[in-house]
Amino acid sequence: MTTKPYTVRPGIVRINGARVPETRIVHLDDAAARFDLDHGNIVPQVEQTTTEPKKAVKAAASDGGA
Repeated sequence: MTTKPYTVRPGIVRINGARVPETRIVHLDDAAARFDLDHGNIVPQVEQTTTEPKKAVKAAASDGGA
């Protein structure tokens, strides 16, 4: 059974019958998450990727085609 991390919305104290941890992150499988997702109690946690910001590319100066 594969679980995914979900962030619990403020004001929600129980998810799937268990108290919400201080981190506000719970790990649930798809079946267990369905009810709380449908009711807006949790949202999927977006994994942050470690990518470097793109460097700005200067446009080449145009000489008018001469």
